[in-house]
Amino acid sequence: MIHTLFLILPVLQVKSFTEPVEFDADDPAVAYNQKQPEKTLILGTDKEKAPGGGLYVFNLKGKVVHSIKGLDRPNNVDVIQNFDAGGSTISVAVVTERLQNRLRLFQVSEDGALTDLTGDTEVFTGSTGEDKAPMGVACYNDQVFVTPKLGSLSNHVEVLDLVWNRKTKKIDASSKSRFGNFTGKKETESIAIDAREERVFYSDELKGIWCYSLQNLKSPFRFLINPKHVGDHEGLAFTEKYLVSTDQRENSTVFWLYDRKTLRLAKGLQSNLDSTDGIEIITKPLGNEFPRGLMIAMNSKAKNFALIDLRQLDR
Repeated sequence: MIHTLFLILPVLQVKSFTEPVEFDADDPAVAYNQKQPEKTLILGTDKEKAPGGGLYVFNLKGKVVHSIKGLDRPNNVDVIQNFDAGGSTISVAVVTERLQNRLRLFQVSEDGALTDLTGDTEVFTGSTGEDKAPMGVACYNDQVFVTPKLGSLSNHVEVLDLVWNRKTKKIDASSKSRFGNFTGKKETESIAIDAREERVFYSDELKGIWCYSLQNLKSPFRFLINPKHVGDHEGLAFTEKYLVSTDQRENSTVFWLYDRKTLRLAKGLQSNLDSTDGIEIITKPLGNEFPRGLMIAMNSKAKNFALIDLRQLDR
């Protein structure tokens, strides 16, 4: 049955790959360069315990331009493009550091240099073990939404405010609220925010995708279940038309596309990527290489990230 499904799905072509990380590529993000879009940067985590774990910065040709080591099993990364750091506006990479139960925060310069701005950023205070271990992260204005590896079946996701500390010149995180359900089957990781439709989505890996309205986080707006989805529910991201969800399969990851407004399943795309976890999409033109945008997808065995012309998804 699975092989028949593969045969009828269009194949997604990869344009290029990044250079590999050292241990275990996991999740990508984008730092957009508004003045020179072709110099936009790709960030990716290397999910290893300290001292090996790290955050890498790539250019659009996939070359490493900077990296920082010493992170303790960094899982997911997202970027706040215009964070107010005491009167100056900076780009900030937000990374979940799972084995330290906190967020790591780095200023991202236009040339890709990373400056550690991590202040007091403990997450899931009062929890213990893997209920406290942060996995997924999504940024919305100056807030971050964080999923735990395990966590409670209710009030599952934590929302934190990021605040510039004028004394320490670092960024602190303060807990604002908790929301969201979890089936308790395996774990949650990927989380993504659709600012246009005012919704937040996160993957309940063995069961489906939770959707909540940003205007009402008290009860789920929708729980997406796709009977064609056979692997873990992993990465989430958005094109102009679709919500894209990763169906994690060995050597043959499938991407399921849901109408962004109605959330109806629209189509699936097969790939030759291995066990894809995190994805990221940018819908802005990025020069001649990616004139309508880019999807970045983790590729497990090669320890790298695939770069895919976004026209392949919206065709």
